[in-house]
Amino acid sequence: MDRPPTRLSVQIGFPGGPQYRWGLDEPNPANVPTNLSFSTTMPGGAEQMSCNLARRADADYPDLQEFGTVTVYGAGGEIAWQGRLETTPRTSGSQLQITPGAVGWQAHLDDEQNARMIYIDSDLTRWQPTTVQRKLNTISAWDEQDPTVVTDPSAGVPALQTALTGAWSRNAFSEAFYDAKSLPLGALNYAWKIGSTVNSADANWTWFACVSNDAEQSSIDSSGSLRAAGPGTGTRTATTATRTFAIVSQQYVGGAGISQEIYPVFWTYLAAIGNHGITIQGTLTATGGLGILASDVIQHAVNTWAPKLATSRNGITTIEPSTFIIPQLSFPDPTTVSNIITAATAYGLVDWWVDEGPTFNIASRENHGRDWRARVGPSGLQETGPQVDHLYNAVIVSFNDVTGRSRTVGPPGETVNTTDSSLQDTDPANPVNAAGLWRPYEYPNIGVSTPAGAIAVGQRFLLENKQRSTAGQAQIIGHVQDAAGVWWPSWAIRAGDRITFTDAHDPVPRRITRTQYSDSSRACQLDLDSPPQDLSQLLARYSIALTGLGV
Repeated sequence: MDRPPTRLSVQIGFPGGPQYRWGLDEPNPANVPTNLSFSTTMPGGAEQMSCNLARRADADYPDLQEFGTVTVYGAGGEIAWQGRLETTPRTSGSQLQITPGAVGWQAHLDDEQNARMIYIDSDLTRWQPTTVQRKLNTISAWDEQDPTVVTDPSAGVPALQTALTGAWSRNAFSEAFYDAKSLPLGALNYAWKIGSTVNSADANWTWFACVSNDAEQSSIDSSGSLRAAGPGTGTRTATTATRTFAIVSQQYVGGAGISQEIYPVFWTYLAAIGNHGITIQGTLTATGGLGILASDVIQHAVNTWAPKLATSRNGITTIEPSTFIIPQLSFPDPTTVSNIITAATAYGLVDWWVDEGPTFNIASRENHGRDWRARVGPSGLQETGPQVDHLYNAVIVSFNDVTGRSRTVGPPGETVNTTDSSLQDTDPANPVNAAGLWRPYEYPNIGVSTPAGAIAVGQRFLLENKQRSTAGQAQIIGHVQDAAGVWWPSWAIRAGDRITFTDAHDPVPRRITRTQYSDSSRACQLDLDSPPQDLSQLLARYSIALTGLGV
């Protein structure tokens, strides 16, 4: 079978403007690129591209303007790489040369540095005592007592406690507020129960939840009085986009109470929802149950702050729906879309990348990419092999609950607060198991989280860490065969694809995490299986505060 040509050309285009071409067949030597190379990475997609052009350094060129779309084409119009032009270093003297440099359109995910959104925030530590101004506004008729974050003694779960301590001589209240930092709230979900000292039949009692324009309640959407035996749950939806605060309040009209007796209302779940329009998943219970899907968050973030990236192709979405309900995902402070994506994908083994279009994609690792095959000798396969300092058969993850207590999850048999068998790798092929050893990894504290969130992070660590044992490198020169035996130029290989070395001692498909193609040598360098980060970077990447309510 004839092998296809490997020649490449480069097109530079501008929105609504002209298109320019560089290629080996161009009659003008200034448009003939040399030392063309480009790379892809996973996650990320198209990474970097550069080449040399024999041009004067003291002239301006219309095809070298920043942010022009750079597309590398193969024979037949197949796209090998696409990104945007960012740099044009120039060399003067005896060797006149300009070196255009481009980056993949994944860079657009970091253009907006002020991405902010409260997707779902159930962190009780974000709630504060009422403001000085609120106290001044009510001081003539009311006494105020501050709330605290406690453990509900009857249920053993964290809660925000509003409470009055008797005896009080006149009207009294205890309340807390949540500040969304000027971001509009869409709703407040809440769950509450009263302490045994609160008589719900006493009409002087009231407690309520609301969303407000400010912490002083100048304009609110209120739940109305929640006075009942309880426990109770509810949702207060914002009626305008001006509600940037949430408030819970407990009040008693008149003097009452026994000296030193505490009269509490336990707010066992409080979840602020931003005004984003994303469907909240799950069922509201006394301790939570609500969350958001990573795929919905990523769709919203890309569409909102990276609008040049499409999220569908030919009318079909390129964002694979996720299933894990994330209990906490909030970005009240400025960040980037790439940081949002990293946090949202921390629970699952998925890939995300930006390719031609430009188009943003996210999918499970088994649901995308091409399959290639090669032989060990010509490809120069170098296998890292198992590394003892990276081999474990269990993981223990520590986190903090919303009261600040340190908690742990781990496999059965370990002294932890919550056990889960998925935090142990029982695969007999794991060298640690084969040696009859017990080697758990002590994962760094991930911050405020839930047992479910900590378990999900531990599961991902075991899977990612396990993959490192088949790490290696290879080089494909000229051409490569796909799974059907069809020949392709080696530049067609991309990060996220899989390659099988048919005569290797272990001929299993290996995941490609990075490619680097050099047109001058027709060689594509492959990084196999291991993530582009080393282990310490991998840990840092997933040690994120997956805040939520839990014990």
